[in-house]
Amino acid sequence: MHKQTGQDKGFVNLKTRDASCQISAVKKRQVNLCFKALVVVTNASYHAVFEPLQKEKAFFSMFSLSIINKTTKEIHIDWNKTRYLFNGKPSGPFVFKGVDPATVKGLRIPPDTIPANGRFTKDIAPFRLIAWTPVRDDGRFTDGESLINAGALPPGKNGIRLIVFMDGKEISETMTVVISREIQR
Repeated sequence: MHKQTGQDKGFVNLKTRDASCQISAVKKRQVNLCFKALVVVTNASYHAVFEPLQKEKAFFSMFSLSIINKTTKEIHIDWNKTRYLFNGKPSGPFVFKGVDPATVKGLRIPPDTIPANGRFTKDIAPFRLIAWTPVRDDGRFTDGESLINAGALPPGKNGIRLIVFMDGKEISETMTVVISREIQR
């Protein structure tokens, strides 16, 4: 693991290629190069790990966010202020299992609380890259549960501006990974 420092804290350029992730696209010469890395940020309040995930797909579609609270106080993740970053620019909120689309659109996502000295892990996906389970006329999901289908993360810098609160004080950290798509010759 690597502690990040400096102004672009949490930026990792993924240089090691995981050959098991190489996928041929529709055009036989284009391949998605999946890079496997994680970004670690440590500050006085918490230790956070941000990692792209493939799950059961041939491409990266979401992230795992893990946080260890290093304090004796609760930490609250503000999902309404936390943002997906694409090429350094905010590109909307994150979504995750159990969140309702109306809650996300209205920016009324309840915070997650990490207890004192506690651990937290959640798989998250950029809101702008997902498809929701179909909704019926009465507003309920056809299968009775809010399900998301995360699309492929685009090539470029993909990251998170994580906003947490502790004792009413806002703490912000940025973590970024690079995903690329290349033409194979």
